[in-house]
Amino acid sequence: MEKIIINNQSGDTPKITLDKEANVFEICGKSFPENAVEFYSPVIKWINEYAQSPNPETIFTINLDYFNSSSSKKIFEILMKLEQITTTGGNILVKWYYDENDDVMFTRSKDIQDVLDIPIEFIKKTKPK
Repeated sequence: MEKIIINNQSGDTPKITLDKEANVFEICGKSFPENAVEFYSPVIKWINEYAQSPNPETIFTINLDYFNSSSSKKIFEILMKLEQITTTGGNILVKWYYDENDDVMFTRSKDIQDVLDIPIEFIKKTKPK
């Protein structure tokens, strides 16, 4: 399965790495693309394909400083696909990093968790003093 690496070149899209062979799955940075459907389309397609034959354990890292509502819908769609993997016996863990001082982003991520049935570990990012 071909890996996907999308580097954050414009500042409004996240860095995304989806690499089954290396067992690396992550979304990092900021996500407010002009067209979230278009931006996330290859990612959703890759996740759909991955879900057909996933690794025995998948740790999916989300480390977003900001995401807008249209990105939120796409992230939710990705997590729903990961949730489907658990119904066939796959092990999924989402590690969701959040800024300790950003209550809005933390609340938005918890809202997503509330409607999913997959383990999400929230990890507080602290800024160096």
